[in-house]
Amino acid sequence: DYARPVSAKAVSSGIQIDWIPVSGAMGYRIMRKNTVNVWEVIGTASGESTSSYVDTEPLNNYINEYSVKSYSINDSGYYDKTGVSCYFLKSPEITSVSNGANGITVKWETVNGAYDYVIYRKTEGQTEWKAYATVSSGVTQFTDSQVEAGKTYSYTVSSKNTTMESALNSGITQTFLVQPRIAVYNVVAGVAIRWAYTGSADAFKVYRKTSTTGRSLIYTAKGKERVYVDKNLRYSTEYT
Repeated sequence: DYARPVSAKAVSSGIQIDWIPVSGAMGYRIMRKNTVNVWEVIGTASGESTSSYVDTEPLNNYINEYSVKSYSINDSGYYDKTGVSCYFLKSPEITSVSNGANGITVKWETVNGAYDYVIYRKTEGQTEWKAYATVSSGVTQFTDSQVEAGKTYSYTVSSKNTTMESALNSGITQTFLVQPRIAVYNVVAGVAIRWAYTGSADAFKVYRKTSTTGRSLIYTAKGKERVYVDKNLRYSTEYT
């Protein structure tokens, strides 16, 4: 007897292949056709009753074809060469999520074969993803301006073309914090940075840069502290 592949379906981590187990099998070799139409072993699954395997590196923007070969001491080496197939479109990898003056910005990597990207969002207390916005394939970021200070939001992004939409990954979460309103002015000791904030925050980070240096963290204020004096500065130098 031999293992009979039943289905192949896209999941968040790749393509899941399911088959009917074979009595007496020690395990299974998962076969996939390469781009020149030749079957290759891409992985193994041990155990007689094992009936599924996830290919975490399927060929993107491609119809992946699979079969399964059982193995044992008396392995006949036979497998179903018809197999099962699944078109795969990769889920975008989210690279960053950050607060900004206009809301929460989500960025992701480009996916070959995508015509559009669909942004999904969950708010606090929600368990199901809801399609929130769609952007074209030339866009790899989205700013959600419909957010409230102090609330937490979760985002994930799918790839989409005329054939299918990719599976959704677990996503990324961000609490929206309003940026403080700041003012700077010269004092005897240096430059004073003062800020106003009406929301909820545990700490405030003060950053500085010049025309020749990048942005760097120079102070962390906590609690109700709302002013910091930057000392030991050079005369006639512009600081941001």
